[in-house]
Amino acid sequence: MNLLEIEAGLINKSITLDSKDHRTNSVLSHLSQYIKEKTDWIKKLETGSYIGHDKEVWTKEQCDDMIKFLKLELERNYEIGKYVFGTEHYCFDCGLSLHLMIVDDKTISLIDYSTYKNKNEKNKMNVLEIPECPTKSYREAKKIMSEIDVPTGELLFTNYFNNDIYTMPDEYKSENSINCILGRVNLMNYLAEKNIGYGQMGNMSVTIFLNKTGDEIIIGSEYGYDDDNEYIIKHKGFKKIGNISLSVWRWMCGDLKVLKDHNEKYPDNLIINKQTEENYNDYVLTKVKSGRWVIEHYHDFCSRNDIIYSKLYLKK
Repeated sequence: MNLLEIEAGLINKSITLDSKDHRTNSVLSHLSQYIKEKTDWIKKLETGSYIGHDKEVWTKEQCDDMIKFLKLELERNYEIGKYVFGTEHYCFDCGLSLHLMIVDDKTISLIDYSTYKNKNEKNKMNVLEIPECPTKSYREAKKIMSEIDVPTGELLFTNYFNNDIYTMPDEYKSENSINCILGRVNLMNYLAEKNIGYGQMGNMSVTIFLNKTGDEIIIGSEYGYDDDNEYIIKHKGFKKIGNISLSVWRWMCGDLKVLKDHNEKYPDNLIINKQTEENYNDYVLTKVKSGRWVIEHYHDFCSRNDIIYSKLYLKK
């Protein structure tokens, strides 16, 4: 099966794409664009007077050699279990760059080269062992979670902290990029090991609500919209304790003792359940029950009209 046959099969639906729950741009559109670029280039080369990027006119021999190479890319036959070179497909959930693989005469799938290479080094590639997107479970649960210790109960929320509690080692690896869900999971877990709470958001503001018993917090919207009418959002048993403007597109939190251990600087005029601003950053300090706290973060999986982005609660 070659690229041209794969494209035709996807168009007439005689071939099915098993995406393995990766979330990419349209595979068919990307493949068709790739083929079009190659075929358009072949047509230009066939005139025998192609001008390269260096503004030099190619010889007929150079044109013919490139035509052979391009046709080989388009018409190379791939057997079952083989990795299809050519188009590359980025998964917005796990951050992997994926290629096609032939599963059978009627099915293609997506796999990254590292997984394909490792499997082939150990034994012959089994097409039934193509792994699913590692973020599938998070998308099904519609949340990512972590746990942190809150030893004193003085919990501070802000847009971001500095020092060693802002990011993680190897942050530029594809699996750690916060442009994808997996990177956000990895950062959330890394910061949780330091007892720092974190939730990736957008260019927005959030409101923090605390319940009466001091064992649950909601991070959400302050205003909602119903038929274009704005209304104030309230949560039964909770009170608003402040807002945070997210210029760095995240919220973070930590117990004051934890922050001191990390040499983190924060305003010295903080007031419990009041919003404080310093150097254009918002801080909200609250008093909660000390202990182990669970964080559930929903923002990556909720719709625009959802009003709760995260919940934090005392583990019981």
